[in-house]
Amino acid sequence: MSFDPADAAEYNRLQLLEFDRVRDFIILHYKATNRDDSPLWRHCREMQIPESLAYRLQLFAASGRVAFEENELFVESNWLSVMNGQGIVPRRHDPLADLVPLAETQRRLGELKGLIASTAAAMPTHEIFIAEHCASSA
Repeated sequence: MSFDPADAAEYNRLQLLEFDRVRDFIILHYKATNRDDSPLWRHCREMQIPESLAYRLQLFAASGRVAFEENELFVESNWLSVMNGQGIVPRRHDPLADLVPLAETQRRLGELKGLIASTAAAMPTHEIFIAEHCASSA
């Protein structure tokens, strides 16, 4: 089977772009750490980062907006979770949020809270999951 060089070039371009995105996501975990209890963590906090990650961090820190493109492996909620989890707090809210009336935002958040609660209630406990899926044969 042979592939047209243009198709191969596009495939390679997309793969390299995704490798860079994965690299940035991994680096974010180290760069945004608050740890400073060893030379490793101090180096990670002070290291130079790729421009693409610097852009994501600047945009999020400014307004809480996550830079995201279609078909990325790590979706917006993944980036948001790491940035929030690492203590990156936006200086202001995204002005687009003002386009949705407060009552509508509260309604949507209430629905989301209910969905999360019902999903969590339907999940097995950690102990049950381990017993059913990870039990030792010994």
